[in-house]
Amino acid sequence: MGTESVHSLDSYSEKSSDLDLADDARQVIGSESAKSIIEEHWGLPIEEVIPLLDLELELELNGLDLDNLPAIAAWEEAEIFHQVMLRTSTGTGGERTYRRLMSWPPRELALPVQVPLRGYDKLTWEYLALHYSQREPKVDPEAKLIQLDQMLDSRNDELDIAIRQYLYELEKVESHLFAKGAIEKFPLARPLAPPASGKGPSITGSSASARGWKSRLQIPKSDFPYLLELKEKVDGLIEARNHAVAVACSEL
Repeated sequence: MGTESVHSLDSYSEKSSDLDLADDARQVIGSESAKSIIEEHWGLPIEEVIPLLDLELELELNGLDLDNLPAIAAWEEAEIFHQVMLRTSTGTGGERTYRRLMSWPPRELALPVQVPLRGYDKLTWEYLALHYSQREPKVDPEAKLIQLDQMLDSRNDELDIAIRQYLYELEKVESHLFAKGAIEKFPLARPLAPPASGKGPSITGSSASARGWKSRLQIPKSDFPYLLELKEKVDGLIEARNHAVAVACSEL
């Protein structure tokens, strides 16, 4: 299965410039209308919908009940928020994808920084111990870090190129899926047993929560073989680089 990113609207408060929506385009609907939206979406009375969803837990976590439902925006107004949060190829989502795949601190700031990732900007033995189980040498540890980084330069260059190629194609796929309305959306709460897509395993996926809606976007392997090929190339380069780290550390 592919990886999935999960985002909520709170984590995107710093991206107001990306959304750039006027206040009058953010109308929300009251509790009774929220019930109507849920019933219309599922085609059932809300009492019959509740057992199918994690709705009671969702309400409990927010200190609410069925008589005091949170507001749900019209999907046409909420959709832009979800597209921004579901996108994993550009913007903040793209930066996070790049950093997750590169996983090499000196390279994790290679894209324009929007959301710092724990402040990693240089290689440390603490990082190598955590991610590669490599112990700090007793002699010249700092000099050996520099040497290790230099030894891995060509492999990281190759990985950088492959990740950027993957993200470039991923952006086109995500835009295509957004345009055809492929976002799976659920008012207020997801079903306890999400409907199967029938497409099999995914290359990657993401989920979001905003404006009273839960959503997810899956990119099936069967539909995008060229993207799968790029992702498998990235995965192979990561595996080879990680093996090279262990070999290089043993030679320092």
